[in-house]
Amino acid sequence: MSRDDRKDLPPLAAGWGNAGEDSRSGPLESTETPPPAGTEPPPTPPEPGAGPDRGPAPEKAERRPEFVGTGMFWGLVVGVLLAVFIITFAAQNTRETRIRIIFWEWSSPLFVAILISLIVGIVLAEAAGLFYRSRRRRRLADKVELQRLRGRR
Repeated sequence: MSRDDRKDLPPLAAGWGNAGEDSRSGPLESTETPPPAGTEPPPTPPEPGAGPDRGPAPEKAERRPEFVGTGMFWGLVVGVLLAVFIITFAAQNTRETRIRIIFWEWSSPLFVAILISLIVGIVLAEAAGLFYRSRRRRRLADKVELQRLRGRR
């Protein structure tokens, strides 16, 4: 950037006041002229939260990151206990059971029938929860949209 181009720029953008260095071209040449008399750097903006009616900005408390953990250990413990429980349950309930549902009839070990019932129950509960949550999200979105429109009057 030539000296003539720098005349049109504010002092800081022209490279003045950077302790002798221009961030784009390295050290300034020693033949540079100082800024013209009467030019001052632009005022620094006030700190957020400070103002004439608010007083000085409160000092920010120093926050240190705190290790909370991932819960991996407890998840592993619960998973192992659950696996032991299911294996014990399956080993103690091996008796053959006849199952009838409307037109179908079949035989299977008791633990298989109970585990299938458990899985079907979980799937149905999750489907109902998914339906409920989607309805609630839609209602909340409608409520927010209505409040936004009412606020525009």
